[in-house]
Amino acid sequence: MSFLSLHIDAGRHAAFESHRHRPLRYDKAMRCWNVTDPAQVLHLLRSPALVCKEIAGPLAAVGERFGETFPNTEFLVRNMPLMNEGENHLPMRRRMAAFLAARRLPMQEPLRRMVAEHLAPLNAPGEYELVGTCLLPLVRSFFTELVRSSERVPFRQVTITRIFDRYLSLDMLRQVEAEVTELRSIVARGCPDAVAAGEEDMYVGLFTLGRDSLLATMAESLAMTLGAHLGKPLNQVGFADHPNETGVAIAERVAAQPISVGGAEIKTGDWVRLFLQSLNYSERLVVQKLVFGAGAHSCLGRQLSLDIWPLVTAQFAALPWRVAAVDRDYLKNHTFAMPAYVRIELTD
Repeated sequence: MSFLSLHIDAGRHAAFESHRHRPLRYDKAMRCWNVTDPAQVLHLLRSPALVCKEIAGPLAAVGERFGETFPNTEFLVRNMPLMNEGENHLPMRRRMAAFLAARRLPMQEPLRRMVAEHLAPLNAPGEYELVGTCLLPLVRSFFTELVRSSERVPFRQVTITRIFDRYLSLDMLRQVEAEVTELRSIVARGCPDAVAAGEEDMYVGLFTLGRDSLLATMAESLAMTLGAHLGKPLNQVGFADHPNETGVAIAERVAAQPISVGGAEIKTGDWVRLFLQSLNYSERLVVQKLVFGAGAHSCLGRQLSLDIWPLVTAQFAALPWRVAAVDRDYLKNHTFAMPAYVRIELTD
């Protein structure tokens, strides 16, 4: 089983179980350390010795090599907390955290309406594709309301977030540039006051990671929960109070200094691939609830995500149907566990 695709492999639960408590492994083909033990993942997430890779410089170098420019992608990576360290990181993070905290209370009533509206198609028994029919429109509406845009925010799954992929190709980079260009145009038209106030960078950063993270996490959690309760009435499923899967399956970091973990010696400059999914599969409930990460780069949208999840699961639990079947497949991606579709069959 390849560590490059473990996060979307059908047998990953058993694989994580077998890899639990094993020492770190260095994969020569991937040129990185793979970390699957939940305790070690948490330790390394919190370690100041591991940092996010600065990519604005390498991005410019790729442009020079191929005679192309990626100005909007460079704008994005220079203004995202997750892609900055040191003195640049904290002010960005605090600013985005303050914005999200201020929007949380005003979002509560719109959220209830959005969930009711976008899950309404499930009010009759039948076969449904959850991602395209319900969840993607819900996430699109959520982010449009979050930034009070007068124009609906577009959404193409895992195009723009490929910027987090160490294996990004030139063609994919061109796709990222095209989407960031479009996104900046949408923000300029739909949120002119925010742009005038110098908040365009924050909005583009929110859209980049937030949309895919929220959609993938909800889709994965619902697919896994419903699939585990086939034939059972939805009001007897007993949904967890937090998402029990994460769509943000991988976090990659670079060692800024040597670090010893579980008998392994990680050298300065080594890549470290942290499997965040292992937190979901931990034996400890307190660790399972750390699905949104830990440390300096933990998810800023955690609380709003936790506001959405119980509204969605309550809507499912109120349906008078049984789940007869669940099927899903994934988009090819090296860091996200993003379902291309989640098909369910509801029967009376």
